Amino acid sequence: MIIKKIVLSSVAILFGSVMVEANDCTGTFGWLSDGQNITLEEGHSVFTGHFSGTFIANDTSSSMHLNAVMCPAIYQVNQGMTKSLGFCWQQDGDGDRVYYSWSCAGEFPHCDGNFSAYAGSGKYEGVTSQGTFKAYTTTFGDLGNGHGYAIWDTCEYQLR
Repeated sequence: MIIKKIVLSSVAILFGSVMVEANDCTGTFGWLSDGQNITLEEGHSVFTGHFSGTFIANDTSSSMHLNAVMCPAIYQVNQGMTKSLGFCWQQDGDGDRVYYSWSCAGEFPHCDGNFSAYAGSGKYEGVTSQGTFKAYTTTFGDLGNGHGYAIWDTCEYQLR
């Protein structure tokens, strides 16, 4: 593996290209939602607020492991079907962030979707990423706030 990286680095230097390394970012994001839920009509409600919590990476040596995550979002439940979209930042212990956009749909309490990184700061500057996730609401309170988790089942990011 070390020889492979040395050879790849040498080729990159020789041809003047930028070395890009792929990294796994699968894991689980446990969240708490906070915001306002408005019932529009019987069986149709819209939540506006944010989901926040901790990301637990499958690879515990990853810089993504135990990161803070904050996701402002809109979440709709209409006759048992969910649709949601939003943005997130994921911040590591050094204060460096990755910024994502995402959307999902499904049958309540599930919402399956896609996400992609559109920016980063610090060590994540120039990051590119995409993946899929499966979100589950485990508790939905009277005010529309709840708990749940999202499994990032496919995720790979590249740093330049």
